[in-house]
Amino acid sequence: MRSSTVRYCIAMCVALTVYVGGPDAEAQSKPGPPTGTFALEVRYGNNTVKYYRVSETFRSRIWSRSEKTGQLYLSTNQTILESAPEGDAVRIDLAVHLDEKDASPIVKRVGTHLLQLNQPIALKEFEEYGETYTVRLVRILPEKTAAPLVTCHVKSFEVVGPMRTADAAPTFEIELRNHSDKPVIMLSVSWDGGWPGAQGALPGMNLIEPSGVRKLTVSGKAGLETPDGIVIDVAKSVEIKTAIFLDGSVDGDADFSDALFAGWTGDAIMLRRICHLLNSELESGVINLESLRKKTDALPEEPSEDDTDAFLARFPFPEKTSEGPKGRFNRVSRGASAGRKQAFLRDLRGFALRHPDGATEDDRLQWLRAEYGGLRSQLAWLEQGAASKPK
Repeated sequence: MRSSTVRYCIAMCVALTVYVGGPDAEAQSKPGPPTGTFALEVRYGNNTVKYYRVSETFRSRIWSRSEKTGQLYLSTNQTILESAPEGDAVRIDLAVHLDEKDASPIVKRVGTHLLQLNQPIALKEFEEYGETYTVRLVRILPEKTAAPLVTCHVKSFEVVGPMRTADAAPTFEIELRNHSDKPVIMLSVSWDGGWPGAQGALPGMNLIEPSGVRKLTVSGKAGLETPDGIVIDVAKSVEIKTAIFLDGSVDGDADFSDALFAGWTGDAIMLRRICHLLNSELESGVINLESLRKKTDALPEEPSEDDTDAFLARFPFPEKTSEGPKGRFNRVSRGASAGRKQAFLRDLRGFALRHPDGATEDDRLQWLRAEYGGLRSQLAWLEQGAASKPK
């Protein structure tokens, strides 16, 4: 792995060449590639598989390693895949974008390959940069993938679709149109009858504005190999179960919503505690980062009795749970509270890493004011209805 002073992005420029024929009879009789939708199959080091159209430009952020901590993180650099029709083969040009500290970025060409149909190639040129890919030219049979059946229990929504997209692998989009006058902050969606998955807004941001639209994408992760090509498998059914609005009201199946509100309440509990601490630090006018870290780390994650009573008065958990309503609220809210505390500590560490020689007092004050303002805004957003609070 290269030093962290070198940041890079990997470019894969792919040209699909389709046989056109020549003036002589032998060339004219030469068969071209099989008919179908051609795609580049990219298999990543973690065995994730994605498909990209030939002539599609694709960019993806890549992982880098911090020299200070040894931790992997997503950098601002990108892998790039470009392709264009050209002849009767697929040419892949490999390059690495090097962004060296205190130097102008350069693009280093590291290799070229020709792809034949269904013959995978491992791109070993990228291994020294910490990336591993295997690529293959494949033929997709999109007409053999059926659209999923969509049902919706949210009365405020109009559902449009599913609609097939132009992606290489069969992909469908579903539009959810919010006809209410309230912003949506959480959706519950079930795929193929499985346990509902939640799609939530970041604190301070709405998932769907009043009269707004949100798109759901239904795509396949892998394909079934057949003699004629690859048939991509997607979800057979999509069920829109629940929508939760910013004021705390619920439309649809409310069975699972209590746990979500408990999590939001736990998040708000820790936000109040952190904001109180930051306000005290700002009033003192002296910001010691190590002292702030220790004080933050010491903040309790458990809800108070008043927090618990306020929540259960609004969302009484069923008595049938083995841990009881109070025990369940304490567990769920404590997890969210701990997550919020760790998020702030990560921000604090990040600020310190950006100033290895020590930040000035003015830099520390400016950073803390910005953090305090952002956290206060998120708390105010949660307290509009998503989170309970003592009176």
